[in-house]
Amino acid sequence: MSDIYRRYTTITGLAGIDHPREVSLTASHFRSVLLPVLIGAGARLGTATIVEFGAGWGRNLLAIRELGGGNLRGSDASAEQVALARRLGLSQVSLVDERAAPLAGEDASSVDILLAIDVLEHLPLPTLDAFARAAERVLRPGGFLVVQVPNSLAPMNPVPAGDITHLRAFNAGSVVQVLRMCGVEPVVLRGVQFPGGGAGNWLRLALAGWVVAPVLRAFARVLYGAREEPSIVEPNLLAVGRKPVP
Repeated sequence: MSDIYRRYTTITGLAGIDHPREVSLTASHFRSVLLPVLIGAGARLGTATIVEFGAGWGRNLLAIRELGGGNLRGSDASAEQVALARRLGLSQVSLVDERAAPLAGEDASSVDILLAIDVLEHLPLPTLDAFARAAERVLRPGGFLVVQVPNSLAPMNPVPAGDITHLRAFNAGSVVQVLRMCGVEPVVLRGVQFPGGGAGNWLRLALAGWVVAPVLRAFARVLYGAREEPSIVEPNLLAVGRKPVP
């Protein structure tokens, strides 16, 4: 798998996308979905130390910078991804050896907001466990962990199946397990659609929420009963946890 990650930008076609547009869509997505949760829980984006594990080409950090975040840094195991992030203006993204301990360069209790967005689905279980222990170590008391992962209960599962490096998808229960492994208490757990914009996106979200989701829940209830009825059917799961203050 090492060679795949070294050439991840080429293999996944990320070099040819419209990067400014993707950053703008992500910033808009964060503004409506993530920021209200963080700010409502007391986070201060402008002064927070924000670290992204698996930063890729920097989409999320660039979006957060656009929203006012200043003290940003990240790391990734893909040389191509890190090189692209630096070309796009993120010198704070560093290349790490995928065999190294996660977040090894971060001091204990030094991080206000730790991002793990679209990355945990790539990790073997021992590495996921190592990340959880590292996250608990580096988060300050009261700090936030932000996780986004594919939802295994989404219809047709486009996210889990869309990348050969994905090892698993999650549901609400397994995401809560990850938060507990990381030593944080859940603040919010919700489904999220892919970022988008314009009238077509609003129509898509309306149809998904008012037509598709109720039908899927009813279908699952008929097949599996109330105990197996999915509460979240969007393609991704977003979870925010907070480290308790002693």
